[in-house]
Amino acid sequence: VIDGKVVSYEVHKIKPDPGIYQCLLDRYHLKPEECLFFDDRRENVEAGRRMGISGIQVESEEQLYAILAEIIE
Repeated sequence: VIDGKVVSYEVHKIKPDPGIYQCLLDRYHLKPEECLFFDDRRENVEAGRRMGISGIQVESEEQLYAILAEIIE
């Protein structure tokens, strides 16, 4: 379930700008060490990691679903 979002044009920042990750953390009162970020671009995952957010680069929808199923179990 997605409870919220940060849209780049609304906050005038785009990945991998650290500001967009900080906006997400601030807006939803998230602790980076409690978050997990998925993206298809390595530089975006690495930027999230620099912010303290665990990240996984995914290459397909099937891979994402497999990872999520593993996490949920």
